[in-house]
Amino acid sequence: MKTGFHSTFYAVGDPNDFRPDAWRPYFTPASEPLWTHDTSGTIQFTDEAGIRRMIAREPGQGLAVSYDGPSAPAPERSLLFFAQGEHALGPDFLFLEDGSAVPLGSLLPWARAWQVVEEFLTRPEARPSSVTWVDAASTTLHWPEELR
Repeated sequence: MKTGFHSTFYAVGDPNDFRPDAWRPYFTPASEPLWTHDTSGTIQFTDEAGIRRMIAREPGQGLAVSYDGPSAPAPERSLLFFAQGEHALGPDFLFLEDGSAVPLGSLLPWARAWQVVEEFLTRPEARPSSVTWVDAASTTLHWPEELR
């Protein structure tokens, strides 16, 4: 199994360079047109034990950031978390062109989204602490019936 970083983005980032300085230019309002070519994508990290962690990004009316990583009691089971944006995560969802949905309250401004990604690129073994995370299975999220 290949360890290290991998990206599924096509127009955003450098797939061969995961230093924060290489990714920083893509997290400014001026880079927004590049994101239209990548409706969604992930930056993934796989460790020596084969445990994969990822940051997923969904451009929309801001940038939604989610984190998928192993659960503490059962590392083989993955947990999904959404970053808490400017507003509380509630019953409203943004449906993206690719058919996925993200909680409307998970949208982050560019600078704040960059803080999360920079922290992930620096310490991928831990969920970034620069935002509050909400478990996707939380009862505070009222997923639309068709997504349950």
